[in-house]
Amino acid sequence: MTRQISSLLLLAFGTTSAANVANILDPNAIITTFGCSPDTVAFPSTNTIDGTTDEYVCSKTGDTTSTAGIIAAPSSLSLSIVEKIRLYSQQGCPSCDPVSCVLEGRLDASSTWTVIEESSFPWISDPTFPRNTAGIVISSTYDAGDVALQFTEVSFPNSVPYRDYRLTFLTREESETMMIGEVELVGIMLDDTFPPSNSPTTSASPSQSPTSKPTPSPTAKPTAVPTPNPTPQPTSSPTPNPTTIPTPKPTTPVPTAKPTATPTSKPTTTPPTLSPTLSPTLAPTLSPTLSPTLAPTMSPTLSPTLTPTISPTLSPTQSPTLSPTRTPSLVPTLSPTLTPTLSPTLSPTMSPTLSPSYSPTIPPTLSPTRAPTLDP
Repeated sequence: MTRQISSLLLLAFGTTSAANVANILDPNAIITTFGCSPDTVAFPSTNTIDGTTDEYVCSKTGDTTSTAGIIAAPSSLSLSIVEKIRLYSQQGCPSCDPVSCVLEGRLDASSTWTVIEESSFPWISDPTFPRNTAGIVISSTYDAGDVALQFTEVSFPNSVPYRDYRLTFLTREESETMMIGEVELVGIMLDDTFPPSNSPTTSASPSQSPTSKPTPSPTAKPTAVPTPNPTPQPTSSPTPNPTTIPTPKPTTPVPTAKPTATPTSKPTTTPPTLSPTLSPTLAPTLSPTLSPTLAPTMSPTLSPTLTPTISPTLSPTQSPTLSPTRTPSLVPTLSPTLTPTLSPTLSPTMSPTLSPSYSPTIPPTLSPTRAPTLDP
């Protein structure tokens, strides 16, 4: 009957293989206890699955009638089907033997426990059941326990696979201690390698709790319709290969006609000129004036003097000469003439009069004396 169940399971669960085993809990299985004080070094809970008759001692945390037990799963976390519970007696305390058990299973930590079997062991009626010496290696199979040792077992029909199992024990007498030589959950180990479905189930909306481990082989072709709600937290590492197609919606309404090759990192804080010059200077002055004129001339000179005066005149002439001197006086006159001569003398007197005439001659002499009069 058991062999038939194994064949049916291969078809029902799509497994590639299954194996009948003496204990689905290997020596490296994941195991915890409940209703017991923390493990001791001498009698830890791992002794229940170590493959020997070394005993596990549970000191109950409740009263003498309270239950205690173990929660275990194979180290591979593979699915399995338990069909028997087999217990080996410990060496020294018959009243500490578990005499009844409730077996429950679940698929994972988020699932609820389901009762698989609730039974009493046959040795419940024999308080003098023989003992096993500690430290003996157990040699058992799926079909039978180690005939050289003392054990008890219960069998039950079951075809539902689970990953985690919980065994709740009640001892022979009201005792504060429970002791077990070895626990074997006899059954069928299933291979978790399932072939892909020809008709996979699809969902209209994505999962609210996505997997914490992404697939190592993602699809080569991304979806044609991206999500309308992108993530509010973009990646902190941008892609090294940006898109070659620009965005159809630029950031500015009117883009620049010719972008700058090397834009400035700090824009100017001075407002730009409203009317820029049409013909800027090709060679600007190296030493510009510090105080520019407030009212510049409308008609500047075309040929400025090469050596300007150091101390300009205080009262300049109203009608300047048409041909200015190339070597101006270093000491300007304090009282310049209001009406300059039209034809100045070519050879001025070497010793001018000390008291000039108030009414100069109208027709000036063409050949002035070289020795001027002392009395005008």
